[in-house]
Amino acid sequence: MTTATETTRFHISLDVGDLAASVAFYRDLLAIDPDKLHDGYARFTLDAPPVVLSLVQRGCGRAPSGPQRVSHMGFRLESGEQVDAARRRLTAAGRALREEPGARCCYALQNKFWVNDPDGNEWEFYVLLEDLQTFGNDSKGCCN
Repeated sequence: MTTATETTRFHISLDVGDLAASVAFYRDLLAIDPDKLHDGYARFTLDAPPVVLSLVQRGCGRAPSGPQRVSHMGFRLESGEQVDAARRRLTAAGRALREEPGARCCYALQNKFWVNDPDGNEWEFYVLLEDLQTFGNDSKGCCN
């Protein structure tokens, strides 16, 4: 269903309590500005990975979606250097991180860190170090 100029993109839409705080957080998290910004709505479109993230202010013409049902979201990066770069960028932006180097998570060994958005949604940045044959759950946010 795509043309030569389109890319299939994963879409996430989050209900947020404070749109301005969420836009500021996601600017820091994604290192881009929203490509759409209106009263009660913001959209970030990423090329790598191909994702469309929409933020909708709670009470902005829609009924609340109910309790949070997302365990967490994240970015599996290709190298430890990419994880380090994301860590430095978010730390420089004043974001609190939770570090988990060498975590056994599900069936993988990973170096990772976590950051929470203003609504408490957890975002994981990690690099896969090794596939494991046994289940591990060293990570607080892993395999919830």
